[in-house]
Amino acid sequence: MKNITLKQLSLDMGKSEYDMLQNVPAVENGFTNPAYDLSYDEYKEWLRITDNNSRGIDLPDGWIPYTTYVLYVDDAPVGYGRVRHSSSEYLETVVGAGNLGYGIARGYRGKG
Repeated sequence: MKNITLKQLSLDMGKSEYDMLQNVPAVENGFTNPAYDLSYDEYKEWLRITDNNSRGIDLPDGWIPYTTYVLYVDDAPVGYGRVRHSSSEYLETVVGAGNLGYGIARGYRGKG
């Protein structure tokens, strides 16, 4: 039986999470991966910004706080997702976005 866990994004996430994020497309089915194609140093800055955004710090105008999680199978990161803390009429009617989005790294797709 596989060990499946979700962990909230943290500033100490490293190379294995970075490598996984490079295998989730930048945009797919409406889900965006802003960490795609970043250098490792840029990724570490993205971690800081994303951690701040989860706490409502330095959010761009009109954005809603969101928490990012990494999905692990047997301690290997295989995907990640975001959960918005709330919604808005604009997101629901104009953008067509919900409160949950996720992406799975290419090598881990189709495995159930």
